[in-house]
Amino acid sequence: MRPWFAGKLPEAPPVRDFADQGFALVGGRVDYAGANRLPVLVYRHDRHLIDVFVLPAGAPIGSAPVRRDGYTRMWATLEDQNAAIVSDFDREELAWLRSMLGESK
Repeated sequence: MRPWFAGKLPEAPPVRDFADQGFALVGGRVDYAGANRLPVLVYRHDRHLIDVFVLPAGAPIGSAPVRRDGYTRMWATLEDQNAAIVSDFDREELAWLRSMLGESK
């Protein structure tokens, strides 16, 4: 997956597959937040998709998870990059993925 992002963005995000732990990496895309192009990693757990938006360097993040309109947003760190995890999945399962992403050094 990482080579796919190369050339599409100034810096490719760290990419790991956690299929053995129940979170399979199923894809990636480039999305926009305002004028910023962001890499998005897509994981699947059971029938749920989980989007991990890798934020630009220096982007501020919050601390508490937020639930809105059936979706939870949780902040994470992938190596030295901040990220936002978004899914209709419950908070506890997202926290499990967040902990694995933080260990991806």
